[in-house]
Amino acid sequence: RPAQVPPGGGKVYVQFVVGPQGTITSTNIVKGFDPACDAEALRAVAALPRWQPGRQHGQPTAVRFVIPITFK
Repeated sequence: RPAQVPPGGGKVYVQFVVGPQGTITSTNIVKGFDPACDAEALRAVAALPRWQPGRQHGQPTAVRFVIPITFK
């Protein structure tokens, strides 16, 4: 079904982990407002290219992120 975006827009907060190889894993919604928008936010994050991994003591390491995705 189409997303129900409120007149002022809305934000979906997505949490994910960037692994030591730069791949995105463990995506989930921290705070959403519409199931269709939540699903689209997860799809968009899953389609992102590889990221630069975090480093600790010079070694690549996994890092958890939470980002807002705004719908208008």
